[in-house]
Amino acid sequence: MRLVIALALFMTVSQAADSSSTVAGHWKGQGHILANWTTQHELAVDLLVTPEGVVSGTLGDAQIVSGRIGSGSVVMMRLQGQLLRSDGVVRKEFQLHLTPSAARLTGFGASDGNKSWPSASRASRQRSAKVQVTRLVLEPVR
Repeated sequence: MRLVIALALFMTVSQAADSSSTVAGHWKGQGHILANWTTQHELAVDLLVTPEGVVSGTLGDAQIVSGRIGSGSVVMMRLQGQLLRSDGVVRKEFQLHLTPSAARLTGFGASDGNKSWPSASRASRQRSAKVQVTRLVLEPVR
């Protein structure tokens, strides 16, 4: 039983390390905001990823205060400040799913928040609706 647990832990750590080293570096780009209630439709992304999997930088107008690459190149991050200043949107957490593709990273992501109903007011969505991003493309900064 201990061998199985140790092997599973080793595989998880190895996968996270492989994901980190694959995407280590400085990346910039943007994704498309999938919402009809924001005036801003593109989300700027500027990530600095260490070989150990630590992520810093900015997402939209927010600062990444703690970020980490998990298994499968999933970036989990905590944010500080407004995500979308022009819309007054603040979110505390965001998750990006990245795929290395040639010399770039592509993917999608979403913030913390609730599913918004079609009848929800714009103000309600600004306070609590999940912000989703599609067509994310990041290029390496040289």
